[in-house]
Amino acid sequence: DIIYNRSIQEALANEEDFFRSRP
Repeated sequence: DIIYNRSIQEALANEEDFFRSRP
């Protein structure tokens, strides 16, 4: 469960970085 939650948090963080990096 902890690993699963961590994966979701990582995915959300990656999405945030992706949108922030867009011009």
